[in-house]
Amino acid sequence: QRQAINDTSIECLDGTIIGLRKNDIIIYPAFVKHFDPNLFGSNPYEYQYDRFVKKSNQKVPSVMLFGCGNRMCPGRLLAFGEIKLLVALIIQHMNIEFVSMNEKYRQECCKQLPYDYSKFISSGGPKKGHKDKFMIKYSYKNF
Repeated sequence: QRQAINDTSIECLDGTIIGLRKNDIIIYPAFVKHFDPNLFGSNPYEYQYDRFVKKSNQKVPSVMLFGCGNRMCPGRLLAFGEIKLLVALIIQHMNIEFVSMNEKYRQECCKQLPYDYSKFISSGGPKKGHKDKFMIKYSYKNF
């Protein structure tokens, strides 16, 4: 989010010119960048386990979950650490397995769920009917 300090205009890559008046606020939707085929290849919606592993002569796409530059979120490293800790605790304390995993089910799990973009910021998620797509069985480990 930025505020214009002077009247200015911005030219987009497609030639469109956007005029901004002094004190206008512009917000960059970083979430939309994560689905850009120019950055993430021909199918940005598909799960690729090695998407962010740098290969020779290839750029690694950037993710702007925590902003960029001088205003990058100072708590990003703490957030990553907490996520890693949560995953480690789940793996350590629970038995988790897919139920009836065959090749057809494996292919189905790899497809993108249809997403509900109408509640983009607060409570978006997979569209109805896909809530119980992944059949898993879990139990707590006895120590």
